Amino acid sequence: MRKYKYLFWDLDGTILNSFVGCSICFEKVFNHFNLDIAKNEYKQFIGPPLRTSFLRVLGGDKVLAEEAIKVYSDAYRDRDLSHDVLFEGIVQALKSIKAKGYIMNVATSKGQASARELLKVLGAYDLFDCVYGADYATGKVEKEDVLAEAIVRSGADKELSLMIGDSMYDAYGAKHVGIDCLACTYGYGDIAEMKEIGIVAECDEVSKLVDFF
Repeated sequence: MRKYKYLFWDLDGTILNSFVGCSICFEKVFNHFNLDIAKNEYKQFIGPPLRTSFLRVLGGDKVLAEEAIKVYSDAYRDRDLSHDVLFEGIVQALKSIKAKGYIMNVATSKGQASARELLKVLGAYDLFDCVYGADYATGKVEKEDVLAEAIVRSGADKELSLMIGDSMYDAYGAKHVGIDCLACTYGYGDIAEMKEIGIVAECDEVSKLVDFF
């Protein structure tokens, strides 16, 4: 890979192993709407913007999608925090990469306040220069919207910027704003979908992340 300076990290499936906690919240939503979705299919919903996922499973009904977001948000607020854990080895990897002089940012479809609070609780907040997340009040919830905002506010040079994530939404967001994407295949997404959109490399283990920088 070519040399970068500004790194934009996805959260769920890249830094945070949130499968258990998020699955519990999704299950409450699916039960609320009597949706028959098998638990082995939950992985596809972790990472993408909530509104995107809920519109898809609720037939495009915007009113029901907003209701689903509220049910999920209430469940997420009341969740057992012990279910939220960092991927093993990610802290050391992030520290090593940051020590090389990179400007480290988070760009996530998770709500910005929730993302910042969670990283603080897990002791990883100080590893980043800034954390950018979805803002439902302004409608900036898609990954490309969050990433575009992050690039502008951080003053990043797109030619020197890299998105690091695990899903097609990360790859698409990067392509949409005009930056490269590194795929983390240890996460929840589909590498075939990411390759189709466009990536510069793929990393299959957290321990190998440092090798790319």
